[in-house]
Amino acid sequence: METVTSSNYVIRDIKEEECGHVMAMSYELADDLNERHRVTNTVDGLRDDIFGDPRRCFCVVVDHLDAVEATNRLVGYSIFSQSYSVYQGLYVTLNSIYVRHDHRGKGLGKKLYQAVTQKAIEMGSQRIDNTVIAANQGAVTFYKKMGAVDLTEVGGRHKMRMTRKSMEILVKT
Repeated sequence: METVTSSNYVIRDIKEEECGHVMAMSYELADDLNERHRVTNTVDGLRDDIFGDPRRCFCVVVDHLDAVEATNRLVGYSIFSQSYSVYQGLYVTLNSIYVRHDHRGKGLGKKLYQAVTQKAIEMGSQRIDNTVIAANQGAVTFYKKMGAVDLTEVGGRHKMRMTRKSMEILVKT
């Protein structure tokens, strides 16, 4: 999958050797949201999840073809995985979309979301779900503009999470 956008940007699948660059951008995203302390994944973990067997997630990146240095070529990413609903069948869970600050305002976030949506359709997915931190109103506005519905407003649903520590406690009781 490769989509050429304006201004010499390409949206494409990640290459295995680029996992370190995506992890670096994930730190940037965490810093933007004051959540760096929550990042526990590693480059090796990400690589195994994307390229291992079984494959646990997918990643598309924004490649800036005009970048002078190869280390600056990746300027955005999106990570997503396939999930299942007994009601609707297969769906995609979008983990994140991130575009570096100096490349924002060029429609790259929309292009990433379109790429994820196309892959979701090709995978037979019935919907795309994602969670947005409440303080990130820019992201809420973005997803609504793309056609997503805020389930906390209209769906009467709560997203629940169990941490690894809670999981270990539960299985011991």
